[in-house]
Amino acid sequence: MRTYELMAVFSAHEDLFLQGSTAVRALLQENDAVIAREDHIGERELAYPLKKQKRGRYLLFIVQCEPGKVRELDHKLRLRHDLLTHLFVRVDS
Repeated sequence: MRTYELMAVFSAHEDLFLQGSTAVRALLQENDAVIAREDHIGERELAYPLKKQKRGRYLLFIVQCEPGKVRELDHKLRLRHDLLTHLFVRVDS
């Protein structure tokens, strides 16, 4: 298993953030990813509007999963309407 950082940006609305973050956690666990750490970075203004939103809530996940699962997770996360954007980055050991 490799370690990855997943930065996820959700809508600034509290209910959409809670719904989206819960769904992302469940999606990671369903795909055999182990969440090592989760940091709520907070609400910030976006550099440019995403899905007509000017502010977003940032959540950083440190996950361990198989390299082949990252592509599948990336595809499933792109389909989430409550997630503004996300990025997977492999952490060097």
